[in-house]
Formats: sequence, structure tokens, C-alpha cells
Amino acid sequence: MIQQFELNRQFMERMMAQFPCLNMNQQPAPVTLQDFMHLNPTIYHSSTQPLDVDDWLSDITYEMESASVAPASYVTFLSYFLKGPTAQWCDSHRHSLPVGTVITWPEFQAAFRARFIPQGIMDRKKREFRNLAQGNKSMDAYQREFLVLLCYAQEDMATDARRQEKFCDGLHPNIKLALLVHDFADFATLVNKAIQVDTGLLEHQGSLRRNRDASSSSGLASQKHGIWIPHNMYRPTAPAPRPSYAAPCLPPPPSRQPRLAATRPRAPAPNPNDGLCFKCGLPGHHSRNCPQNQN
Repeated sequence: MIQQFELNRQFMERMMAQFPCLNMNQQPAPVTLQDFMHLNPTIYHSSTQPLDVDDWLSDITYEMESASVAPASYVTFLSYFLKGPTAQWCDSHRHSLPVGTVITWPEFQAAFRARFIPQGIMDRKKREFRNLAQGNKSMDAYQREFLVLLCYAQEDMATDARRQEKFCDGLHPNIKLALLVHDFADFATLVNKAIQVDTGLLEHQGSLRRNRDASSSSGLASQKHGIWIPHNMYRPTAPAPRPSYAAPCLPPPPSRQPRLAATRPRAPAPNPNDGLCFKCGLPGHHSRNCPQNQN
């Protein structure tokens, strides 16, 4: 074992002797753009959210610092990863400066933020955060929107206690009431407990809805599926006939004749000398000779 250990030590010494010793004062080689591209930094095109621009700017700055890119090359390296409208703005910004002007990294950051992160949009997002409430949103949607808009109002939410207070103020009254009697160590614990309470409320409401639907459906079923009795077994008795009753008919009132009719003279009775038969009323014979007498 001692001999094997000694052989291993000698082998390692020979291997280390093959590597050249680096000079402690020797500076590392500068990082080229080709070397930096091997890190696959994110290319920025455009975005509707102002803080997306700020996030990308912070990310690529951190990547250049980690890759030991020279600060004088920051603007050159970053310009290569701008595409679309941002690349057009970068070219126009360079041409607007006097020839030979060297753009420093702080100057470029200030101009870039002023162009793509306008203060008016920042103020509008801050107002949206201050008026944010859960309403009809799900708990997941509410907490995601809260975290997105929180970045626009960092000065208002400087402490964890302020974040918890603002988050609880916008919750649904039922969830807020359930969380009111608890104290939470941090904002993440509060969000997790709010999601659990919201899940429990949704399950409770779903159970009540199912019970209500089941009771209503059973009531309808009992109404539809009643006991059937054949007609030949159950016949309702007909009611006894009532005695017919007819209202007495009153005689019609006497017709009122005009007063002139009473004074009008009556027609004279037929005279035998008129030549008409008193029996049949035909002319040419008298009643004693009337043919009706023979019949």
C-alpha cells in the first residue's frame, strides 16, 4: 500500500509539471463578443410592460458583469442584443450625438430608461396597484397581479408588514375574515394561507351547490314518479244530481199602445149587403148558401 501511494504521488507530480505556471501579475485575456454570446443572453425586441425593459436591462448587466466584460464595452455588447424598435432607437440615438462622442454606460442606461420606461406609465401602474382588489378574480390571479404591480410601488411597500396589509385589504370579505385572527411571519406565508382558505371556500360552495341540486332533482322526481293507481280501481263517485229548478216565467208586460190608437174608430163589421159570405168571406153567395155548410 505504501509503494502504491508513492507511485500515485510521483504520477501526480509529473502531471502537474507538464502545466506551465501562470504569472500572478498576468492579466486575463479580454472577453470578446463571441465569448459572451456563448452565454446565450436574452435578445430584447419590445414589450407592453415597462418593467420588462427594466428586468432585461438588469439581467444583461448582471451577465456582462459575471462574464468579466470590460465596462467600456457594455454599450457595444448590449447594442448587439437589441432587435426591432429598440435597435432602431439605439441607432438614431447614436446618430443624434456629435461625431466621436463616447457613450458611457450610465448615460446609455438613463437614455434607455427614459425612452422605454416613461414616467407616465409608471405612475399609472402605481395607481392600479393602489386600487387593486380581488373582486371576482381567483386567488391565483389576484396574487399574480399583486406581485406584478408591486414592482411599480416599491416606495409604498418598503416593509413586509405593509405588503401584508395591502394584500389583505384587497381580499374578498370572506377570505379576509378568515385571515383576520391570524398573524403571519412573512408575506409568502400570508399568500399561501390565503390560497388554502380560498380553496376551502370553493370546495364548501361546491358542496352546497351539489346538495341544493340533488334536493331539487329529488323533489322533481317525487312529483313525476308518484304512485300510479289504475282507473278501474279508483273511480271518483259522481255527485248526486241536483233537482232542476226553473225560474217562474212572468207574463210579458202589456204593450203600451199610443194614445191615438185608442181614439181611432174601429173598422165597421161586414154588412150582409156588401156581397160577401159571412162564413168563408168570399163574394157571390150568402152564408146560408156557403159551400162549407155542405162539407
